[in-house]
Amino acid sequence: MFANILYIYIMSCNQKTLNAPITFKGKGLHTGLNVTMTICPADVNTGIVFKRVDIEGEPTVPAICDFVTDTSRGTTIEKGDAKVSTIEIGRAHV
Repeated sequence: MFANILYIYIMSCNQKTLNAPITFKGKGLHTGLNVTMTICPADVNTGIVFKRVDIEGEPTVPAICDFVTDTSRGTTIEKGDAKVSTIEIGRAHV
């Protein structure tokens, strides 16, 4: 019970969101491909969720430890066919 209260307290103290979307464009760190990343405002308690708009159905991958599949050159998360690598870069901009 104490852990749940502490978790709720920490989450409520640290949550922040954006007023409007922010878009970054550049070269992928490992691939060198041109990429576009847009960070959008989210609802309370959403957390960080990556959306792959380049894959049919635009699948999402929440940035939680359950979806971590590799940590050798950065953190990679994966859910179904959607995979996002070096997520630390995206989180550094938030």
